[in-house]
Amino acid sequence: MKREEILKKYKVDEHGIIISPGKFEGEKFYAPYFYDLSLESSVDETLYYGDIQIDIFIISEEDVKEFPELKDTYAIILFVSDQGFVYLKHFETKEDFEEAMEQFEEEQQDYEEED
Repeated sequence: MKREEILKKYKVDEHGIIISPGKFEGEKFYAPYFYDLSLESSVDETLYYGDIQIDIFIISEEDVKEFPELKDTYAIILFVSDQGFVYLKHFETKEDFEEAMEQFEEEQQDYEEED
């Protein structure tokens, strides 16, 4: 879903947050774009934390062209809650992203050891 479609379909506040009720409520207006990419399996990587699928998107020039607001973003992680709500986590730098991935791997090891 492209920017124009999103802005027609969803009510967005002055901060770019979707305020229309539904699965994207409370997230940045480009959440449906990344959600659609996730459904198409157009992700850079997919991880699992238990039963939760976590999709990773390294922000491309194409993404920034469609959403200039992402120019200072290195990566976005998307996951869907058990209730169907979509959540995004932004990483401004590669270092922040890599640090978060290291932490995720440690937590994943702890989770697997508990089973």
